[in-house]
Amino acid sequence: MYVWTQSWGVRLWLRLGVIAITLACSVTDATAAQRAVAVLYDDSGSMMGPPSRWVGANFSLQVMSALLIDGDELFVAKMNSQPQPKRTDVPGGVDGLLKELQRERQPLKNAGTPYGGVDGLLDTLQRSAAAQKWLIVVTDGEFSDFDATKAQDQIDRVVKPQGIKVVFVLIERTGSFEAARFWLKVAG
Repeated sequence: MYVWTQSWGVRLWLRLGVIAITLACSVTDATAAQRAVAVLYDDSGSMMGPPSRWVGANFSLQVMSALLIDGDELFVAKMNSQPQPKRTDVPGGVDGLLKELQRERQPLKNAGTPYGGVDGLLDTLQRSAAAQKWLIVVTDGEFSDFDATKAQDQIDRVVKPQGIKVVFVLIERTGSFEAARFWLKVAG
């Protein structure tokens, strides 16, 4: 598992480059096994903070989605406004997803950072027949309702048996990031 924090700027490019290389190297040609990528996208009120954190989150999703090929599965769940995963067709639907995010632009004011979206995405990944599975969490802070016991159960019951790779893309250096540290320690 990978955990990245960044302040706006060069570090974002470096981290996105590492994700890009990792995802790109995981498929050698168009006939290789498909990947299922599930993204939990933070649309909480704090994403409005300087310097427009949601711009970094959108950019992260754009870079990651550009690496998907025909046959890959992309599922996106927004923490507050759409807790259930939404499947996006690759490659055709990715443009529509990005336009939707750009159209919405602003995160939800006074919205927390609920952990519930992780459940739905893990269930979706568990049902997927893809050979490679990724859970990517794009957020700027700590979950408002993180429960380490529940996370431990998810890791033991779904993540490890399914071989799901987990990446936290943390926008900003502030916050305790307890959940990201826990996942790194337990899921590896």
